[in-house]
Amino acid sequence: MGKRKHADAATEGKDKKYTKIKLANVSGETPVLATFPGITPARDIEFTPYKRNYETSEEKANQRVLVADADKVVFQGTNFGASGPHNLNCSYYVGVYSKSKNEVQVVPARLVAMRRHVKASETERVSASKSKLQQRQALGLAFGSRRVKTELRNNERNAVDANKIEDQVTDAMASVERNVASMPTSEQLRKEVAANLPIPVHNVDATTLEEAYDLNSIVTSDELNAIPIKDVFKVTSMEEMQAWLPFGFSKFINNKLYSLISATGKKDRHLARLLVYVSYLMAYYCKVKRNDLTDHERLSKVLKHPPALIIEGLTNRYADGCVLISVFSRSPQMADKILCYMMVLCLMLQDFKVYPDLLATDLSLKASHVTNILRSLGCKIDVCNAEDIIRAGFDPKSKAKKATLVVPLKFPEIKKGGGSRR
Repeated sequence: MGKRKHADAATEGKDKKYTKIKLANVSGETPVLATFPGITPARDIEFTPYKRNYETSEEKANQRVLVADADKVVFQGTNFGASGPHNLNCSYYVGVYSKSKNEVQVVPARLVAMRRHVKASETERVSASKSKLQQRQALGLAFGSRRVKTELRNNERNAVDANKIEDQVTDAMASVERNVASMPTSEQLRKEVAANLPIPVHNVDATTLEEAYDLNSIVTSDELNAIPIKDVFKVTSMEEMQAWLPFGFSKFINNKLYSLISATGKKDRHLARLLVYVSYLMAYYCKVKRNDLTDHERLSKVLKHPPALIIEGLTNRYADGCVLISVFSRSPQMADKILCYMMVLCLMLQDFKVYPDLLATDLSLKASHVTNILRSLGCKIDVCNAEDIIRAGFDPKSKAKKATLVVPLKFPEIKKGGGSRR
């Protein structure tokens, strides 16, 4: 009996060691996986799937259209056709884990590529019944002789209906009044633009520079603590430090970090972690290519093997795609988001004053592009004075610029109308 109990216990232990995976029996609609490239819908938006309501082929029966109607936009996506996902070489499942049974029940899921459509204002159409004269003219134009058709066309071309013109003017004025009443104010537009900017969490009513942007929305404390700064404090030369950093071409990072390492006394480890994280961001922006985003090993190699928490944070914040299927890309909006988050950290690391020309050189970008990014973050752009030129090491004859963060935050105003053409 003792041996049998021991054998049963061993079998039971072996069963608990492995998780069972079962295909769930689902009679209704199966789940839908949706990808949102470059957009983030609100959490409270309700999505409704649609399918064909008649018998058809198995391929068409599996087709779905996913729609959600928001205040100003409509989200719509399909799993078929030109707007659906392409080059899918596998099937997708959604699983639910039962801790008590130690098993996962999976169901097949459809992958839908979502798109955003802005609602356009539509003018109301007023239909009027045709009069007897109009009906006669229509019959004459359809069945009359050539001479009758010519006369009817001439009469129609030369006729002036005062009542019709008055009705059209009234309808036009009413349409203009409706459109003007529904137009947002400049303040509403400013807030809407600020909310849609690819910038970190911010406080437009901040009274101090430290309160303007939330550091935790850029990088969490867990990510910073995961950075292995013990290794960087062991370097003995600038060249050795550049070889260790994921992006060793930035004078902004190199000068600050090496000064911190070579200084005597207690080292500011939090400052060192922030500098190394900016180096990760620069490498992610400049060195990581599109094919690297979907290959975890290649991405880790390009970034010089950072902790897994760093790679996960960079992918979640700055890559378009679906985490479940590990397909990622980088849109122009995401590229600007990387620069915005990076520039906020650079401002924090240098008393909220940076030089766009130096950062543009580090990132191989035009100085005007970096200046526009800093301006969109709420920075004031000025020409460097003599002291700034000496501190930054510019040519005394240069007209370099300086970006200074100003509170309360003021974002670029919306330009009304277009410039005059010459």
